[in-house]
Amino acid sequence: MNIQRFIQQELEGGSLADATVAKRRADLEDYLEWCQDNSTDPADAGYDEINKYLNEIRQNGYSDASISNRYYSLKKYYDYITEEDESPFNSSKLKNADYTNDSSGSAEERKKREDKEEIKYINKEEKDLLKANVPDPKLRNELLIELMWQTGIRQSEASLIELNDIVWDERKIDIFAPKTGTWREVFYQPSLDILLEQYINGGYRSRFTSAENSSYLFVSRKSERIAPGNINKVVRKAAELAGIQEEVGEDVNGDPRYRITSHAIRHGHAVHSLKSGIDISFIRQHLGHEDISTTQQYLDLVDTDVKQEYHNSFPASVDHIDSRVISSDGDESDG
Repeated sequence: MNIQRFIQQELEGGSLADATVAKRRADLEDYLEWCQDNSTDPADAGYDEINKYLNEIRQNGYSDASISNRYYSLKKYYDYITEEDESPFNSSKLKNADYTNDSSGSAEERKKREDKEEIKYINKEEKDLLKANVPDPKLRNELLIELMWQTGIRQSEASLIELNDIVWDERKIDIFAPKTGTWREVFYQPSLDILLEQYINGGYRSRFTSAENSSYLFVSRKSERIAPGNINKVVRKAAELAGIQEEVGEDVNGDPRYRITSHAIRHGHAVHSLKSGIDISFIRQHLGHEDISTTQQYLDLVDTDVKQEYHNSFPASVDHIDSRVISSDGDESDG
């Protein structure tokens, strides 16, 4: 099966979100053009050709996330034609090997880069897009995302919130952390009042048959409380529908890893709080970190964002400053 037919039959005719289909189509059409330039039939390509293509786009300066997205688009195509016995090799052996491994710099520098790359977070605009694109039941899921954004709680903690954990007049919620076996207090903003009121007292929560005998805030259609894993599914689906999801690698089982998850909301809460000037010790308490150094890891992300915003806002000024020197008497002069 050629790539264009695969796009039409399997992608456009499937259940993927429009944004995902568009991204897959663009990736595969780029690969098709590369194959044509290299006199290669995509259906007959082997490991050498695929490795060469992925390594070439890496050398052309593509980001790790973009390369991983290309890899997964190709894998979808080759998975399908392997299943249909139209491919000369077993696509299960196609692995996202070292296409995204930058080996430059010292071991310490590489470790720092790897640690930073592990922290995937969203910004406020992306949070708003998630809320606008949540799957059903919409009001429950909007509340879920907004609450996690405002408090930074983990998905396992959100799953365990009970109605009597909410202190309405203080806009406070008592949170139990299964990870540490401890309790802490988190606070939410007045902007959450309407969603919370509608969901609990406006009849939305009671529409779930499981709600009648449940003490939990977030119930599901089949259970007295939503499972933590299903919270992550809600977030990932909303990101996909919003067209902002990205594949950023694979897990130990070879399944894709995604940039936007429930934990990315938690990280986003931390970064947004720091940018808003909230003291890091309070953020540590809100997140339930035992060690302040865990919270301090977000400072580098804030510094990086500030630098990027500066360069975006004043590119001409930055270029001009870089081309000048400061004379010994303090006057600026052309170098």
